[in-house]
Amino acid sequence: MSEALFVDLDGTLIDVFDRYHRLHVDLVAEVGGTSPIERTAYLTAKRAGESEAWIVDPCFSAPDMAQAYLARRNAQIEVPQYLQYDRPFPWTLETLERLRERYGVHLVTARRSRRNLDVQLRELGLDQLLDSVTTAPGGEKASAIRAHPAFHPRRATIVGDTELDVATGRVLGIPAIAVTCGLRDGRYLRQVGAGRVIANVAELSLLDG
Repeated sequence: MSEALFVDLDGTLIDVFDRYHRLHVDLVAEVGGTSPIERTAYLTAKRAGESEAWIVDPCFSAPDMAQAYLARRNAQIEVPQYLQYDRPFPWTLETLERLRERYGVHLVTARRSRRNLDVQLRELGLDQLLDSVTTAPGGEKASAIRAHPAFHPRRATIVGDTELDVATGRVLGIPAIAVTCGLRDGRYLRQVGAGRVIANVAELSLLDG
């Protein structure tokens, strides 16, 4: 295992499924669509790698309604009204405490609002369990990690739950460990090239050596 772990947030350290689906339900009603996608079906499609546009297309009778939905979702997904539904996974806090005894644990997230992020990390008790917090609002995680003081290509690993994290590891030439507890399932993660796939961050200690 490497000395620096660059760890994703949404779907990796915290469960965001309630936030995503509650926002979906509210926005379908707000935009004037038909019935929202049922929770299990919505999350199954999301975990299979389907885009939000593809998932919600059946909810709307006109393309402009779907576009309005997507624009509203982009604007609302990080507001406190919906962030309040996020929760750390049952294993997150204990695992971070254990990992920090041996590694630097650095959060790297594509979140846009640093203010709302900092508030949430504090409220969830995560702020004291991370060695640093870095945002990459445009999804440019590779650039953010490469510029990080703790980064060394021979002593770094990225841990995340989506194809972005897998691709970031590939760009940086570092190991990428994908977790299946989040927004993508194991089959999809393997299809996009994940070399190591585990259930959640609690299994990281099993990969030492």
